[in-house]
Formats: sequence, structure tokens, C-alpha cells
Amino acid sequence: MATNNLWTRDEMILVLNLYLKMPFGKMHKGNPNVIKMAHLIGRTPDAVAYRLVNYASYDPQLKQRGISGMSHGGKNVRNIGMNL
Repeated sequence: MATNNLWTRDEMILVLNLYLKMPFGKMHKGNPNVIKMAHLIGRTPDAVAYRLVNYASYDPQLKQRGISGMSHGGKNVRNIGMNL
């Protein structure tokens, strides 16, 4: 379990991998895959779902469909290499 609120690079990469496999409408705290990931990395399902939507804010394919994700996705998400 994370000892503070900062996300590690490994956690972010694992959640990015989940993001790439999941449709936007399924990115919520009740999704079984979100819950599994949360347990795996020691985060809450809310935190994982929030991070998934952060990734969506940088996804050009979603933007083309008129889906924006979070309005402020966070620089850490951008730094992980969101080149979709």
C-alpha cells in the first residue's frame, strides 16, 4: 500500500495499461477491473477511477468524439507518456 498520496511511476503505468483496455464509460469505482487494480496497487477504487479519467483528458481519440475527461488531468499523467 502506498505510504503517501503520491502516485509512483509503476502505479501510473499499471493504471495506464488498464486505461488502454477499458471503454470510457466503464471507468468507475464499481467496475470489477478497477476494484482489482485498486487492491493490486494499494489504492481505493475511487482513486483508480479518478486516475483513469485523468488519462482520458489527454486522449485525442476521446476528444474527437467530444469526450473530454477531467478538465485538469494532471502533469504526472502527461509525463508518463500519453501518446495514444
